[in-house]
Amino acid sequence: DRDNINVRGALVHMLADALGSVGAIISAGFLHAGVAIADPLVSLFIGVLVLWGTWGLLRDSARVLLEFAPPGVPMEAVRTSLLTIEGVSDVHELHLWSLDGQEPLMSAHLVIESTGSAEEVRREAMARLEGEHHIYHATLQVELGEPCEQASACSLVS
Repeated sequence: DRDNINVRGALVHMLADALGSVGAIISAGFLHAGVAIADPLVSLFIGVLVLWGTWGLLRDSARVLLEFAPPGVPMEAVRTSLLTIEGVSDVHELHLWSLDGQEPLMSAHLVIESTGSAEEVRREAMARLEGEHHIYHATLQVELGEPCEQASACSLVS
């Protein structure tokens, strides 16, 4: 599973162990033949290979820890999709992240016109998120009227 950070981490760890064992055998052969520099050279080569192999894993782990938007889920496309729902006048506090590097999570505030039905807007938003962006876990807060400047000033609809 190339997309699973845990599986990739276990694979990199096992490959590093295997490379270390193979490197020790190769190094021992060269040392037996009288080439004293073989051990540090083989160690450096293995270290470079392990570093090269872990770079992608470190990058993807940092993206999860820093709560970046998952790759392949463009935030502006999600915002535009939500803004095209009838009755939605604004989308703010939009946040996309992932806990495992694979499945996107989202939260957002949807501002609706006072004539719109909050439940209908929420259902339509969830359907679009699932259908267009494959976001199945979203928390949507629906607000009536103008976008709120402070949480206490919001007129909330559940």
